[in-house]
Amino acid sequence: MEHRENNLPEHDAELEQILSEARDMAVEIAEPLPRAEAPAPVSDEPAVPVPISDNAPDSGKKKMAREKKEKQEKTSRAADSKKAAEEKKGSGLLPDLIALLLRVGWIAFVFAVLLLVVCGITVNNGNRMAPSFHDRDVVIYYRLARDIEAGEVVVYQAENGRLLVGRVIAAAGDAVDIDEKGVRINGYYQAELYARGDTVLFEGGTALPVTLGTGEYFILCDDRSQSSDSRTFGPVPESRIKGRVMLMIRQRDF
Repeated sequence: MEHRENNLPEHDAELEQILSEARDMAVEIAEPLPRAEAPAPVSDEPAVPVPISDNAPDSGKKKMAREKKEKQEKTSRAADSKKAAEEKKGSGLLPDLIALLLRVGWIAFVFAVLLLVVCGITVNNGNRMAPSFHDRDVVIYYRLARDIEAGEVVVYQAENGRLLVGRVIAAAGDAVDIDEKGVRINGYYQAELYARGDTVLFEGGTALPVTLGTGEYFILCDDRSQSSDSRTFGPVPESRIKGRVMLMIRQRDF
């Protein structure tokens, strides 16, 4: 009995400890729980992808691969362009040749029209037109010339068919006479600075004075010692005038 009484304080201490722990647990249970945060509202807008930074670990490799691919594409395009240019050049030879032939043909046609229709070319034979024209000078004349006047140089056809170069000294309606003093047109002596030598008459030549009819021209050589002009075969009709001299190309002996 005594032993039981002695143990009561120990039992009271244990009981007090149990009660104290029970109170602590009750206090913890009685404390309110923390409130859970509401979930973030879900947006209807599409998610925006986050760009990968070049500073990412593999960005250097990707950049090098992209540059290599671009370089290959550039090289391929350059090769294709060169190949296309070579093919175009090869296939363009025939059109270029045809264009060149057409151009040459057109130029030849223009020259033919000029020489056969608009202009003519002949060679001055002899020195009958000296000092203005020499032997073998090339003469280009205008075929469509009209209203030729005194003092102009023309190409005309002689009775034997030869083309001669001469100077017109009188036209239709003019009265021509020649004497020891020189050439007289409509009663006036002419100051012929282009003439060389005295203007003389030839036996059996044209009877002077003469008045020129419509479409007639009196033509003389500049070298009056020569006889191939109107002093021997008379006035030249307009139908035998081939054109007015435009250009003379001097021939020189080398």
